[in-house]
Amino acid sequence: MVKRKAGRPPLRDGTGVIDAEHEQARVRKFTADKLELEVKRRRSELLLAEGVSSTWNLMLSNFRARVLQLPNKLLPLIQASTSYAEAEQVFKAGVNECLTELADCDPDTIARLDNDYAETQED
Repeated sequence: MVKRKAGRPPLRDGTGVIDAEHEQARVRKFTADKLELEVKRRRSELLLAEGVSSTWNLMLSNFRARVLQLPNKLLPLIQASTSYAEAEQVFKAGVNECLTELADCDPDTIARLDNDYAETQED
């Protein structure tokens, strides 16, 4: 029997005695779980939260920039329109162009950017 170290909570029965088999099983489970997560990450089945967050921040900032450019880009075209329908079509096309940027979000690109992010964090 091994006595528990100071500061560690007692296991199972509250006696303060560490069950070696139980501890080894916990370590094996932890190792297996960690390996499973790493395999899923490498297969892009699991993404790092920080990588996803930075990717979405980049995508949303690009979207925001496009939306903020709409007035300068569309106003001359709308003013040159000869009818309300033509002006509406110009406006809708500009908005759809912005929305397409978000719709074109490719999961493979996010996974690649996530892997790139993970590699920079490991260095």
